[in-house]
Amino acid sequence: MIQPSDTDPKRWEALHEHLQDLLAGYVDHELDSEQTAIVEAHLAGCEACRNDLARQQLLSARLKTLPTPRLSDRFNQALDQAVADDIHSVSGAHRRRPWRFAVTVLNGLRQVSRPVLLGASGWAVALVLAIVMLGPFQRTADNNPIPMVRDVVMEYRQMRDRPLPVSEESTATNPPVSWPKSHLLATWETTIGGAPARAFAVRSGKGIVFQYRIDESVFFRNPAVRQAVHQSGNYRTRTWNTDVIALPLDNAGLLIVGPADSLPAPKALRFRPT
Repeated sequence: MIQPSDTDPKRWEALHEHLQDLLAGYVDHELDSEQTAIVEAHLAGCEACRNDLARQQLLSARLKTLPTPRLSDRFNQALDQAVADDIHSVSGAHRRRPWRFAVTVLNGLRQVSRPVLLGASGWAVALVLAIVMLGPFQRTADNNPIPMVRDVVMEYRQMRDRPLPVSEESTATNPPVSWPKSHLLATWETTIGGAPARAFAVRSGKGIVFQYRIDESVFFRNPAVRQAVHQSGNYRTRTWNTDVIALPLDNAGLLIVGPADSLPAPKALRFRPT
């Protein structure tokens, strides 16, 4: 763990990034004594984080002054029933899309009388709907702590059922790796981990797998990835029933993304010369 006395620039930068996840807990007095000491030591020497802390404290104070309307029992019963109906409709491992779940909830809320809905302030209703629509799905989307993995999984899920980008470079640019029964379909520019990256859609058997050639600094930013690459040569993870393999390249990194249990074994990959 990074200690408050660390002065090395890289460790201080790592502490600065880690602190962003602790500020909210610090404002709400939810941190343990060790975390509190780290935050306060960093705040003493970081004006940007002190300003961020001041904004969060001001927002917290304002939220405490807002009235909290009490929703009626009938409102809560309608919401509970809508949630229960959606859960019971789940078949196997496939859940409804978030927007369909929201429609189910809204249909349940239509059963609530108009005076009840008008009695609750607009922000309270919006808050309930935001929690219903975003809560469980956002937690699922963010269940991998590595930003580059979240980025490629989200893009893969968004693009896998859409027409692939058409580019003149598609037939001239080779993907970083190939394997038996694979061929390039399309390639395009994107952004992964806040840095420019090149994406490749590759036909692999009957499915489609994406490759992402990303910036080396983004690839090695996470310690879990660095340790896995050091120990076994690659990092593997599964997020949202989607597999990701992370492999180092010369002065770059490679992420291969596809459906669970569909990615080629690392030993089957043929690396193209750079």
